[in-house]
Amino acid sequence: MIIGIDLDDTIINSFEDLMPFFAEYFGLDLDYCKDNNYSYNNFPEELKDKKNEFIKYLQEKKLLSKISVKENAIQVLKDLHELGCRIIIITARNDNILPNAFLETKSFLDQNGIIYDKIFCEHDKHKILLQEGVELFIDDSLKGLIYNKDACNYHILFNSVMNKQEKSEFPRVSSWLEIKGIVEKLINKNKKGSFHQE
Repeated sequence: MIIGIDLDDTIINSFEDLMPFFAEYFGLDLDYCKDNNYSYNNFPEELKDKKNEFIKYLQEKKLLSKISVKENAIQVLKDLHELGCRIIIITARNDNILPNAFLETKSFLDQNGIIYDKIFCEHDKHKILLQEGVELFIDDSLKGLIYNKDACNYHILFNSVMNKQEKSEFPRVSSWLEIKGIVEKLINKNKKGSFHQE
């Protein structure tokens, strides 16, 4: 099975881990940021024009390397790979958003022992999903799953602070162990044929 996976807030804890740096950089109270869900990808209206400045700061201070990996993600990805799954990591990080996005991302994945077959730093995930023949796409962005709905047969929404209030037509998970269970069921169900959504 070919699995496409988002990186930030799906494999790693970007939102929570970068929030303290966000608060410190802009001189905001951390509890205020928590209450309003302000972090690297959700700026207050009055700070939106500072986004590139903040991303540059994150890179210069090498703070992106301090993001933690979600519990069980490393082991589950290894287990799925050993089952024969191809792991395609597709992140919206690109050189317009983050200079040297591919090298930065590859270095992080390798240093943390995260298994993958290919990495794509591309805002247009739809193109990559079709190009790579992805059968299952996992993302924390509900909008991303909806936009890419026709690109593959199966979709999983990883729960996050930003999507918990959104109504989803896609299965939700809160852990990588749940993902492993779903993928194993799909593989067992479709051993003799291609993967088709019922």
